[in-house]
Amino acid sequence: MENSTNLTEIEYQESQDNTRKQKLVVLSLKFILALWICLGNTLVIIAYSKFKSLRSVTNYWILHLAVADLFMGLSMFIEFGSFFQRTVLSGWSMYIYCAFLSLTINLSIFMTISLLVAVTVDRYIAIFWPLRYQTLITMKKAHKGITILWSSNIIVILTAAIHWRLETKEEIYCQIVPPIIEYSYIPGFLAAAVIIVTLYVHIFTAVYNQAKKLQPQIETSKRDKNIKKNLIILKTAFFVIGIFLISWVPSIVTYGCMIYGGQTHLETVFLYIELLAYGNSGINPIIYAWRLKEFRRAFCALLHIKHHVTLE
Repeated sequence: MENSTNLTEIEYQESQDNTRKQKLVVLSLKFILALWICLGNTLVIIAYSKFKSLRSVTNYWILHLAVADLFMGLSMFIEFGSFFQRTVLSGWSMYIYCAFLSLTINLSIFMTISLLVAVTVDRYIAIFWPLRYQTLITMKKAHKGITILWSSNIIVILTAAIHWRLETKEEIYCQIVPPIIEYSYIPGFLAAAVIIVTLYVHIFTAVYNQAKKLQPQIETSKRDKNIKKNLIILKTAFFVIGIFLISWVPSIVTYGCMIYGGQTHLETVFLYIELLAYGNSGINPIIYAWRLKEFRRAFCALLHIKHHVTLE
């Protein structure tokens, strides 16, 4: 009986050591990923701030998407402390650390989803009401919209964290996602995905029909150039949103199995799947450089790479 107990203790200790090693591997990968996310999105933010030619309403959404992605990179740096938090932090210092980590991660996720919906609506209006777009979507309205999005998301996340703390009165430990937020992830993600997919199906149907009508014509008019520019922006938005969904769906499905199905054995798998989701925050700057000439030129100018076109 004693031998059996000793074996169980040894197996448990080995399991704990393996889990700790896996977490260390994942944290090392996150460190590299976090560096790329922070550098790439900082480049987007500096480019928008420095070059006036980038300051359009559409690029304003991109700016704040970069800020949200930057929060993800910063949260990953903060998360490195979780590997030694119990031996270094305690009491209120632990609570502040966990609350700040929770805020940065959840704010990044919620703001990214909110902004992708905003970008989709922006493109929808640009395609279906092109003549009214300049009056419907102004920079002033975009400023107000962004202020509402950031404020509402911060209030919701902080309220959830405080409510959880007051209700449970438990010993302080790092629960990055409070229960209220935890159970809103999947419904929120699904609602946003349905809105985005529905609008894009409608948009691409309209664009396809419009392109068929324009094919016989000579594409030299200002109207044709505007349509082509809209198509480039539309395709870029489609890439950003498509890659976001591909990156996050495995994580959301696994998370759902863990929360609703009690599949706790998936925790180790989730550590690696989560990297794919977090990695999405580092992909967007690559898409902007690939798809949008203005950003490509701005990046070249900032990195002192020779380019034949100058920027203002």
